[in-house]
Amino acid sequence: MKLTKDNNKGNNIFKKKEGVTLLVLVTIIILFLIVLSVTLPPIVMNNGVISNTKTGVSEYEKQEIDGILKVLSFEILANNNVSELTNNTFKTKLEQKIFKYNEDKEEKSKIKIRITSIKYDIRKDIIINYTKDDKSFKTVIERY
Repeated sequence: MKLTKDNNKGNNIFKKKEGVTLLVLVTIIILFLIVLSVTLPPIVMNNGVISNTKTGVSEYEKQEIDGILKVLSFEILANNNVSELTNNTFKTKLEQKIFKYNEDKEEKSKIKIRITSIKYDIRKDIIINYTKDDKSFKTVIERY
């Protein structure tokens, strides 16, 4: 609040002058834009916080699916004659195991993948190729 002298009427009466001047308003807006331009890019850019969060979530989901596929594959190997398993039979049995796994889960806990191919050989690692959300992934189950 600023007091100014009212000279219009010739009286020595002081008036109150209130409000923000245009210069102060423009200065505040410029300072706000400067602060925004410094703080916003690290959050939004490709290597920003939001991008890293999305990457972390997708990596976690892949590791979770890989773990489930490994457990289900070991169940198949333990419950079947490994010499009689082929790529197609292994794929069919794995799809059945995934279906049974998803039956007991809530919607958010289900693994929603489609197995595209399996390379199964008794002497080598098992390679499972699958898609999730139109992205291709590969899981390698090492033989010991």
